[in-house]
Amino acid sequence: MCYRYFATAIGKYKQGSSSELEKLDFTKLTCREAVNHVARIITKLHDEVKDKELELELSWVCDESKRLHVAVPEAVRAEAVRLAVEAKKKEEMDSDSDDEKAK
Repeated sequence: MCYRYFATAIGKYKQGSSSELEKLDFTKLTCREAVNHVARIITKLHDEVKDKELELELSWVCDESKRLHVAVPEAVRAEAVRLAVEAKKKEEMDSDSDDEKAK
């Protein structure tokens, strides 16, 4: 028997991660684009107050890795983390300004 997964989640934030992953169409994304989305999802769900410091480790299996399971190149990982942190900060700023408007 064989299963085909485009993405799956395990661990503490499995439910939230799975919901976010289901919104993506991995058939239309490159692996580099998918890495950015996955980093954004994990960073978004990470609770800095309750959880330990986040260290994001990413791996992939794609044409770029010659269909081998390998770590995502450091430059790609670092860029994905940078974009994810920026997106989280922007989202927090937007929600803060929405809270101020509600007052």
